[in-house]
Amino acid sequence: MFKDIVESMFFGDTVTDGNFEEFFRENEFSGCKNNGEKWRILFEKCEEWEKEYLLWEEKTYIDGIGGFYSDIHICKFRIPTDMDNLKEHIYRMLLLFVVNEMEKSEKKQLVANQDIYYNLFFISEIFDIEPNICVITQVQWLDEIKEYINMAYNRYKKSLHLNKKFYMDMAQNYQKCEIILKSLRENVDKCEIIRIGNLYTNEDIWYFVKEEDYLYLLSIRDIM
Repeated sequence: MFKDIVESMFFGDTVTDGNFEEFFRENEFSGCKNNGEKWRILFEKCEEWEKEYLLWEEKTYIDGIGGFYSDIHICKFRIPTDMDNLKEHIYRMLLLFVVNEMEKSEKKQLVANQDIYYNLFFISEIFDIEPNICVITQVQWLDEIKEYINMAYNRYKKSLHLNKKFYMDMAQNYQKCEIILKSLRENVDKCEIIRIGNLYTNEDIWYFVKEEDYLYLLSIRDIM
């Protein structure tokens, strides 16, 4: 069932079955006068959602497998016990996930420029991904993350001589990845895991992990 929910969110054909942008236009922004107002309301809602649902968040970057570097971002969210619609909750946590990657100056600019920026366009573009979706086990999930880190680290070692200061600074990011992986091993239990993307291509990789009361979102995106 969890796979069906995630699959319909990204690869469905209707507003209620997979249109990320339309969902927010219909459910969160009705009555807004312009895109600046929509952005302002969006950021206010995200602040509320963060206080209510976000339990843990980590961001870092390491060498890319196909690109210059890879962004790694993970969040743990609470799933309310009285949740009626899990799909809507995941939609909103995804939006919070993406908004939390934006700089304060970028948010301020989007609000000030009103109709210059098409509302949510860049967010919907992030999820314009190939329908490569599968169910994996917890062991597979942790092994895949570890393997990705190892592949990136092997590239890191080969590039170290090019810019020693930059790559010495990056060394701490690999340590952070190991801390993230250790936390997942110790704290995630009895879960359903959906992967979108392929570990061995240049595709973005998304993991949706659902425990009984918690939702983890993890993205690994190769930056060209």
